[in-house]
Amino acid sequence: MDLIQGSIFQRAKIKEDEKKHLEAAKLYESLTVRYPKSKYADKALFNAAMNYISADASEQAIATSNKFWLNIQTGIGSEDVSVACGLLR
Repeated sequence: MDLIQGSIFQRAKIKEDEKKHLEAAKLYESLTVRYPKSKYADKALFNAAMNYISADASEQAIATSNKFWLNIQTGIGSEDVSVACGLLR
């Protein structure tokens, strides 16, 4: 499973590097939907929110940011929350 999750995350990162922010955001978010307890979940939600901002998709950015903070508050997602709060990209 970790290989699949890492692959999805990497594909999203490639889209982000190509400045295809909306596509990147959707890939990052899809990772968290399919694997909500993934070690990549918090970082993927954060990156999705940042890419939605870059794509001028403010409603999606707000919704995704809320999911990110909810995951941190409830302990869902990765265990390394301190890293996730360090503005990962």
